Amino acid sequence: MTISPSEIIDDKSAKWFPSYIGSLPVGIFRITIKGEIVFCNRTCARILGYNSDNGLIGCSAFSLCRDKKSRDEFLKTILEKGFVDDFTMGLNANDGTFILCSVTARGVFDNKGRIVFFDGVLKDIAKAMEGEGTDAYLDKMADTLDDFVFLINTEGVLIDINNAGTNFFGLPKEKLLKQPLSKFISPEYKDLFSFFLTDILETRQLDGVLTMMGKVGTEYHVDFYAILVKRKTVPPYIRIIGRDITGQIKLQRERLKQAKLQGALEMAGGTAHRLNQPLTIVSNLLKEILTNLHVNADVYQKLTKVNAQMENLTGIARKIKSIKRYETMDYVGGIKIIDIDKASETDGYQNGPRQVAGEGV
Repeated sequence: MTISPSEIIDDKSAKWFPSYIGSLPVGIFRITIKGEIVFCNRTCARILGYNSDNGLIGCSAFSLCRDKKSRDEFLKTILEKGFVDDFTMGLNANDGTFILCSVTARGVFDNKGRIVFFDGVLKDIAKAMEGEGTDAYLDKMADTLDDFVFLINTEGVLIDINNAGTNFFGLPKEKLLKQPLSKFISPEYKDLFSFFLTDILETRQLDGVLTMMGKVGTEYHVDFYAILVKRKTVPPYIRIIGRDITGQIKLQRERLKQAKLQGALEMAGGTAHRLNQPLTIVSNLLKEILTNLHVNADVYQKLTKVNAQMENLTGIARKIKSIKRYETMDYVGGIKIIDIDKASETDGYQNGPRQVAGEGV
């Protein structure tokens, strides 16, 4: 239904309004403070992969966010300022595909000055940031994003990159273009890049973490989403959108290391406590028996060896009780076990727990 300007002005009942909102080329939405979608137009539903707005009403808008960090940043900004302007956010469509969107929204306040709704505009910017023509390239819009955006051909060669990407690598664009992206993958994972290309060509979309070499050869972990783009005017190419999550991974590893250390300490304390009494009793009995035996008796030498092993066991129990950090050693079959000797050492402990063996950050 098409509404002429004169009809809009003359229709005082505003019955045209829902049709007008529904036909806008951008997504319009209203969500509650808890994230429930209470209104959206047809374009908003289409962007998110739904056949009609009815499929979205009542759903949680926050559950559509691809990562918690962006969602929390969106909420923090709009609650502090009352609005957000062109906020870049990754969303999951109805079929699970990734959509890079721009969100402009404002808070709707009640008569007590409290935010009760968020009204906003949603735009799919992934396609908008790529220029039209006979070559694949990024438009100026891509340079406004904080996320890295790479365009590579199906052989993995960089054909364009945005400003965030060049800053990440610490190199000018002209030195990056026409270079294979595998050149910037961490040597440990370089062989896996060919599998990445194979998977993206077969599945057309892929997400995960790439370990890449950034500025001055520093290793970074990049959370990425890649999609195979097919257009009539250019050969197929791959769009990769990523962000640096090195800090998050370091924090997760540190938490895991601390959890392992806590588990090792609890196990060590319990084991040492349970071993202490029987070891003390057996050791005292052996000493009593040896005191009453003649040195030349046949069993004396054997009991002396048993007593020496008991002292070794007592020493091991003492080390278990003294464990202060998580240290592992290789065992048979590729299994790692606690290295009791290193874990109970006190030298250098003033600087905190050591790096977990085999877990480079």
